[in-house]
Amino acid sequence: STPDGATRHRQGSSPLAVVVRPGIDAAVAAAVVVTIVAGSRLLKRGAIDFGQNLAGFGEYTLYGKAGTEFTFRYSDMLTEDNELDFWALTSFIKSGEFQTDKYIKKSDEAETWHPSFVYHGFQYIEVSGADYEPELSDIVGVAVCSDVGDIGSFSCSDDFLNRLQHLCRWSTLANIHSFPTDD
Repeated sequence: STPDGATRHRQGSSPLAVVVRPGIDAAVAAAVVVTIVAGSRLLKRGAIDFGQNLAGFGEYTLYGKAGTEFTFRYSDMLTEDNELDFWALTSFIKSGEFQTDKYIKKSDEAETWHPSFVYHGFQYIEVSGADYEPELSDIVGVAVCSDVGDIGSFSCSDDFLNRLQHLCRWSTLANIHSFPTDD
């Protein structure tokens, strides 16, 4: 068990630990591998860079008064000005807000929240609505995928090839939610 009440265990032959936090249904978590990814740097306008693309969602520790509305926008690209770039996604948006979660605080106390029944592809999350500057410790990325396990591994003396293999593996896992979502 972790300080925040989460329990960690391996599911099947997966190399990733399943993290079951209070409030996350254990039956759902049994079929999904959850990996917590710490943000690597703060960008302007309350955005956090997670250092690589992942499929999942953010888990947020939020401060402020009850009734404060927070908006969380997810993107995998930045503009030249370090703003979230949604241009490549515009062909998918028919109405409403794409790659966006919203939450309204219930109390004046600190609250920890994550969305349910959704996952996003992202490297960056932008937080708006706060009357304070979020810190790296206020947001974690929660990467999720179906529990498929590994049948082999690769490593060599070339750091570039090891990084390439790592990115290929993450890309594959990010596209497995019940069934492969990309070709």
